[in-house]
Amino acid sequence: MKKSIFNLKSFTTFVAAFAVVFTMVFSSCEKNQEAVANHDDFKQWQAAVEYDLSQINAANARNVVDQQSVRLKKGWKIGKVCAVFGADVCSAVEGGRIGAKVGAFIGTLAGGNTLTGAAVGGAVLGLICGVGGSYAVSNEIVTYSSSDLDVTGFSSVDLGNIRIENVNYNPYDYSMGQRHNELLHELLTMNFPDNMSMYDRFIRSGLLTTEELDVLNLNKNLINATFAYFSSPDTFDSSDETKALEQLKIYARTTIDDDKKFVVMTNFIDGLFTASDVVTLTYAYENYIKSIETLDPSQKSDLLGRCAIAKYSSEFNKQLAIE
Repeated sequence: MKKSIFNLKSFTTFVAAFAVVFTMVFSSCEKNQEAVANHDDFKQWQAAVEYDLSQINAANARNVVDQQSVRLKKGWKIGKVCAVFGADVCSAVEGGRIGAKVGAFIGTLAGGNTLTGAAVGGAVLGLICGVGGSYAVSNEIVTYSSSDLDVTGFSSVDLGNIRIENVNYNPYDYSMGQRHNELLHELLTMNFPDNMSMYDRFIRSGLLTTEELDVLNLNKNLINATFAYFSSPDTFDSSDETKALEQLKIYARTTIDDDKKFVVMTNFIDGLFTASDVVTLTYAYENYIKSIETLDPSQKSDLLGRCAIAKYSSEFNKQLAIE
C-alpha cells in the first residue's frame, strides 16, 4: 500500500512538472510566433511605406535642367549644401528622442502634464541638437573655408528672419524651424575659441531662453557629442556627397531607436540629397506623415519637428550657397 501511495505521489509530481514545462514551452512558442508575426507585419509595413516615400522622392527629384539652372557660388556643390541640412535633421531626431524623456521629467517637476512636457522637451532638445549639428558643419564653411568658398553677404543678410509658408499647418514651424535659423545665424556671427565645446558656446552666447537652458543643462554630453560628430571629417565628411549620405544614415541608425521613424527618416534623407526643392519635398512628407494611420501621435510629432527644421535649414543654406 505504501508503495502504491509513493507511486501516486511520483506520478502527480511528474504530471505537475510536465504541466509547468509544457506551459513554459507553449508560452515560449506563442511569444516566438507573435514575434515572427510582428516582424512580418513590420516588414510589410516597411515595404509599403518605402514604396510610397520612393514615389514622393522621385516626384521631387531634380533633373538635368534643374541641375544646370542652379548657379552656386564659388567652391559650393549641391552635395555640400545637402550635407549641412542633413546634419541638422539627423541631429534633431536624436535630440527629440532623448528630449522627450527629459521634457517629461521637467514637466512633472513643474507640476505640468508629463505628456505635454515630453512633447516640449523633445522639441526643445531636437532644436538645440539640430542647431549644434548644423553649426558644426556651417561654422567650418563660414569661418574656416572662406578662402575656398564664397560666403559673401552672410553678415549683411538676416538669415534668421527667413519665413516659409506653413501650408500643412506644421505646429513646429516657428518653435523649431524659425527658431533654428535665428539661433544658427546669431551663433555664426560670434567668435569662439576653436576648442570650445558646443555647450559652452551656447552658454556664452546668451541666446537661449530659460526653458532652452533647462534642457541644455540636462544634456551637456549629448550636445557636445553631436557637435563633435559633425565637426570631425573622420565621422562626417561634408565635402563628399556620397560619403556624407552614408555617414548620415549610419548616424541615424545608431541614434533612432524607433524602427518606423528610422524608415521614414532614411527615406527622407535620400530625398534631401536628390530634391529639386527641399521645401516642396518636405511639404509632401509633412502631408504623408499627418495622413498615415500607422504612426502614433508621438511619432508624428517628432517627425514633423524634423520637417520644420529641414525646411528652414535648407532655405538658410540656399542663401549661403546659391547666387
